[in-house]
Amino acid sequence: MAAVLLTIVLVVYNNVANRWPPFNRGAYVPVNVVAGFLLGALALGPLGLNETSLGLTMQTARDFLTGAGLSLVMTAPMFVALLFERSRRLLADERVAGLTGGALLYQAAIRVPVGTAAFEELAFRGVLFAVWRQTTSTIVAATISSIAFGLWHIAPTLNLIAANRPTAGSRSKATAVAATVVAMTGAGLALVWLRVQSGGLAAPWALHATLNSLATLAAAAAHKKR
Repeated sequence: MAAVLLTIVLVVYNNVANRWPPFNRGAYVPVNVVAGFLLGALALGPLGLNETSLGLTMQTARDFLTGAGLSLVMTAPMFVALLFERSRRLLADERVAGLTGGALLYQAAIRVPVGTAAFEELAFRGVLFAVWRQTTSTIVAATISSIAFGLWHIAPTLNLIAANRPTAGSRSKATAVAATVVAMTGAGLALVWLRVQSGGLAAPWALHATLNSLATLAAAAAHKKR
């Protein structure tokens, strides 16, 4: 029952928070940091988990480098795409339009690694995966936590559409949301696999943080070039 409730709470939390305008501005990082601490306290307290089951044991530099290296391979095509006008249009994101200097650095070095990647890895590859793993197999735990990770992205996808395609119809929005949920479920499974293989959250966090931060930089560069 605890695993089911936690799954529902996590999915509802992000999809409600992303409809609150301040959350998508200055409140994003502090709110998610507080939520992360509360989630960690819940896991180590009432849920009866420990640092090992959460993937919070000491990690090596190799784990961080593995995740970061994988992200470099995955994001390389984005930076190649910046060379071409048509692909630049696909990369450009109005949410980072005009960001330069300190504002862009904050997005890439704090908002994404801390507010997004650290919280999401703790929530899904740490706590939720471990809670389900207590009563089910690793495969079932990985599948459920990854589906929840996919559903977590419903409201953020709607925000992305509103910023970049404000005239999109209901059918286009539904298609984009469904595609994102499927894609993020797949990404979740890949991150769980990396978490299990590496024995902790360092590698998936490094992959997640570096990938999203580089994607943010690519989107900002694409918008500037346009």
